[in-house]
Amino acid sequence: GSGAKLIVSNLPLNIKFEDIELLFSAYGQILNVEKVTSRDASNHSFILSYETADLAQ
Repeated sequence: GSGAKLIVSNLPLNIKFEDIELLFSAYGQILNVEKVTSRDASNHSFILSYETADLAQ
């Protein structure tokens, strides 16, 4: 199957890419983590790319 992307918002400003991978890899293999510009400067948003759509759910 094809990969899937998941947007994760409202994460603390001090979170690191390693933290995100550690937290969300429990749900499956993450292919990529990309920081996106959030409209709210008090938190971060990221796009996680998973191997399959089933994992992203």
